[in-house]
Amino acid sequence: MHAERIIAIKRIGIAKTVDIEVKSSNHIFYADYIATQNSHATGYAETAYFCAYAKAHFPLHFFCSWLSMANDKQKPLEEVSELVQDAKSSGINILGPSLFIKNEGFVIEDKQIRFGVGNVKGVGKSSVVETLLKVHAVEIELKKSISEMTWYELLIYVLPKLKKAVVSNLIGVGALSKFGLYRNQMLFEYIRVESLTDRELNWIKTGKFNNVIDAISALHASSIPNVKRKVVIDSLKQVLIKPPSKMNDSIDWVSNVEETLLGISLTCSKLDACDVSAVNCTCKELSESSQKNIILSLQLDRVSEWRPKDRPDPMAFLTGRDSTGSVEMIVSQKEYKEYGFLLFKGNTIIVTGNKNKDNKLSVKKVAQI
Repeated sequence: MHAERIIAIKRIGIAKTVDIEVKSSNHIFYADYIATQNSHATGYAETAYFCAYAKAHFPLHFFCSWLSMANDKQKPLEEVSELVQDAKSSGINILGPSLFIKNEGFVIEDKQIRFGVGNVKGVGKSSVVETLLKVHAVEIELKKSISEMTWYELLIYVLPKLKKAVVSNLIGVGALSKFGLYRNQMLFEYIRVESLTDRELNWIKTGKFNNVIDAISALHASSIPNVKRKVVIDSLKQVLIKPPSKMNDSIDWVSNVEETLLGISLTCSKLDACDVSAVNCTCKELSESSQKNIILSLQLDRVSEWRPKDRPDPMAFLTGRDSTGSVEMIVSQKEYKEYGFLLFKGNTIIVTGNKNKDNKLSVKKVAQI
């Protein structure tokens, strides 16, 4: 049996045919001169049933398992985003990655689901293994676990041994945030330490310093750097004492970095920087709400335009989210013509509408926030 191109499809009514399982790239095979894929359809039905049962009775394990398989999808970050939103709607909290937990992939932790270090974009499996091995080597050297180290110890002993891209991405998604420092501040100090030579860094390791400014100041006063390097070291010291800009993390920056590297922002949302005082419902509350004129603040994740054959103007189907979950929306031709310029992926909006029987929102008004 081999694959063939279907030239025509004709209805012949009900007829008996053979149904066998075969290896086929498009899941369609021929039996009694009829194209069929009944076995595959049955397999999907069984899978759907088992998944529905697991989601209803073992939601933590269900979502953790599906998130673990997201990398096998065509668009892993979009898969992660949809699963996390669905999990939140089911009352499951999702935690960001932490280098101190040392988990490579998604794990269940205290009835919550935590991202793994390997779930950060740009940190592949080989990088995770290499990172954890080097962390373990430093733990042996210092005779303390990474969870017991200070930010200064991590900055001087651990981070210089890791790949720059890995460190930058881990800091960006909050994997080192247990110290209570701004992520921009950690990145700023890491970049300065990274500019030191191995000789200079090894000298710093011989001293007992509490912070990077004291360490750089002592290095500048030592005989280790030559005259030209002393100028560079002094510049490093001055910029650490008085940074050229504020080191705080803006909501937009954190949200954008996490969405880029994790698929979804867990720490905050772009909506957190918006005035949402007019909102009277959340995505999670929508399914149980019976009120009319529901007002939601949302960040748009998907906008699909569709043009009915018998009508000149298009309509749209949207997916948006807040911190509690996601909601699907329908925008008719009239509203889409009026508000379509606001409906694009990533935009933050306030929508007003009524819930239909499928728990989707029929949008009546849209406003920018």
